[in-house]
Amino acid sequence: MDLVLELKNNASKLLLAIMESRHDSENAERILYNMRPKELVEVIKKAYMQGEVEFEDGENGEDGAASPRNVGHNIYILAHQLARHNKELQTMLKPGGQVDGDEALEFYAKHTAQIEIVRLDRTMEQIVFPVPSICEFLTKESKLRIYYTTERDEQGSKINDFFLRSEDLFNEMNWQKKLRGGSAMRPGTAGPCGPGLSRAWAGWCRACLQAGAELV
Repeated sequence: MDLVLELKNNASKLLLAIMESRHDSENAERILYNMRPKELVEVIKKAYMQGEVEFEDGENGEDGAASPRNVGHNIYILAHQLARHNKELQTMLKPGGQVDGDEALEFYAKHTAQIEIVRLDRTMEQIVFPVPSICEFLTKESKLRIYYTTERDEQGSKINDFFLRSEDLFNEMNWQKKLRGGSAMRPGTAGPCGPGLSRAWAGWCRACLQAGAELV
């Protein structure tokens, strides 16, 4: 079973790489010629139903072994890219569309995001990527702080400034996860500390750090 999952995982990554190598519809048409939209969506739903959620990387930052839902997520992103060139697939990927399995489609849609970047030749490229579930533990206060305080003085400066803060954000999300009761608790639920106390604790920590900086 693990070998089959690994094969599907590698195949989906390879097809994604092929799709990203060209921006026209030729590769998409070739893939959809060999796999109909309905079959592609069925594979996504089956993968979702087979396994546990395993979006986080390991402690060393390397990708862990392929799990059914991770494989399903890769195939969902592939389908998301293919849907730009196929209206039938575009409709099927929408929860409440022509196929059952809204739970799987809603889950993957919630954990998928996209950004647009401008290349050196001034062309715009859309990047679609999976959102790790630990990102749900980033507090609203931290999101607003990053949004309003990230440096934007020069072109490209906000990217550099944001990545300089990424390690602190990751540590905060891990800390919030522990405060809310560990991996068994979901964001917004009551736990040993609860989301209200965890947000207050984050505020107290920032206040103490600011006070310490003023005294130095």
